[in-house]
Amino acid sequence: MAWLVKKISDACAVKNYSPRTRSCYTSWARGLFEFCERRDPRTWCAADVKAWLTHLANERFSAKSQKQALNAVVFVARHALEIELGDFSGFHHAPEFRRPPTVLSRDEVLKVLDAVAPKHRLACELMYRCGLRLNECVQLRVMNLDVANRRVCVHDGKGGKHREIPLPNCLIERATNRIKWRAGLHEADLAAGAGIAPLPDRLGKKLPSACRELAWQFVFPSATIREGHRWWMGDTWVQAAVREAAAKAGVAKRVTPHVFRHCFATHLLEAGANIRDVQELLGHANVETTMIYTHVRAAGVRTFVNQLAS
Repeated sequence: MAWLVKKISDACAVKNYSPRTRSCYTSWARGLFEFCERRDPRTWCAADVKAWLTHLANERFSAKSQKQALNAVVFVARHALEIELGDFSGFHHAPEFRRPPTVLSRDEVLKVLDAVAPKHRLACELMYRCGLRLNECVQLRVMNLDVANRRVCVHDGKGGKHREIPLPNCLIERATNRIKWRAGLHEADLAAGAGIAPLPDRLGKKLPSACRELAWQFVFPSATIREGHRWWMGDTWVQAAVREAAAKAGVAKRVTPHVFRHCFATHLLEAGANIRDVQELLGHANVETTMIYTHVRAAGVRTFVNQLAS
């Protein structure tokens, strides 16, 4: 299996897929490998894939997970194993349930933000007030938090897309202070012989000195230095901070960092924003994805419901 992991990693690198995608595809390939009783992956056939996908549905995997597994095994077969699986249609599809996103009221969001530990407050504010995904937020670099032009630049987001989001006035001072603090930490790292930031693609070959520049450092760095590198803060720290803040604020809902993004979109639409503008701010490829937030339009129906009830 080790040789297959290497091939998947190489194939993802050629396609410029993110580390998260590479990890996901490798995980599903391991699942099929175990299902086939550790048989040589080069002997996989359509019947194996069909039986495995049906097994996932019977094991109550969601339709989204089953589709992800399908995409993963097709990619692995074509680009890593270089084999054709044939026709494996006709597998049992997992039932698809479209649940509306969890959305907090404005008061609930403010309560949670007030309860978040100061160390993670700015990250949570950016997710709510700019609609950033968690990984986009924690991997934000100093140059992308453009305080001078009052914007946040997301480069190589989900799907490799780029977008710019206005930086709200209420975050200008806090963002400025964060960058000043980050500059001081970077100077200390350089003095200690560290201060190296990983660079995307092959930029490290083209600009070998850029890795020590402040512009390329992460706004939310890790607490430790590994082999001279100061990486970004892990996702789990922010997730735990948000859970603790929601419990402390007394919000009886399942609150995760992604809920802030749901609230960003919903509250914009409630305020009368155009759905196409919201689509651009969220970085959605299709407006249909943004349409899940139009459930807020039902708010106007409450008046008539209350009239009937009275």
